[in-house]
Amino acid sequence: MGSRNKMRYNKYAMPVDPRVLEKDFESSENLDSKIQKVLSILKLSDATMDQNKETVNNIVNELWFSINKRQGVNLADREKLLPVFQELERVYGNKSRYMFAHRGVRASRFDPYFISETYPNMKELIKNPKDPRVVKHLESLAYGLRSWTSNIDDAMEWASGRGDNSKASGRDIILFEIVRPEIILDATPVLKKFARFDKVMFDPDELILFVKNPSILSIEPKYDIMEFGDEIYYYLVRTKDN
Repeated sequence: MGSRNKMRYNKYAMPVDPRVLEKDFESSENLDSKIQKVLSILKLSDATMDQNKETVNNIVNELWFSINKRQGVNLADREKLLPVFQELERVYGNKSRYMFAHRGVRASRFDPYFISETYPNMKELIKNPKDPRVVKHLESLAYGLRSWTSNIDDAMEWASGRGDNSKASGRDIILFEIVRPEIILDATPVLKKFARFDKVMFDPDELILFVKNPSILSIEPKYDIMEFGDEIYYYLVRTKDN
């Protein structure tokens, strides 16, 4: 296990903290062959592809939809799904454009209060934060092939822990916002084409982004009252991909 983790760190020279990869789950068995299976189907003629849609649906469900349950493709292998999403967008996408995309997350467990401890009395927006503890952690959370959404309320659900029926456990809550995102895949038109199947591949309004070089523009403390009256304190983090 230890040697494989070291290989992951070398392969992914990126702002994902090695402590996150170290605690990551194992990817599904036969990952590469499953990905190639999906790609081969998506390159078939329309009629033949339609006959194999359920196979595509089931594999993507297994590899992507269950990530929050620690199943499917782990963080170190996540980029292997990039060609799958690109092909799904090519075949079923509509070249969507959005002004904003959002991603709701909680601080990593290895440093659960990295913002609130660094800025304990923050009342207003901080532009271009410089503290390395904060910046590196935020870059790690924003980087890579990730699930974002066009629906800010959905992002808040995930940030609060409701999206996966968990609790925020006191960790700092972060709502990322990126302007004019470059979208790898807009899941909405894809879901419409696969609606007849019981298993689902994506959440409603899900956007897949590949943020390669995140830059943290600002951090702003926020307060909101969610559905059922739950109070939530969070940090709105505006970012861009350089």
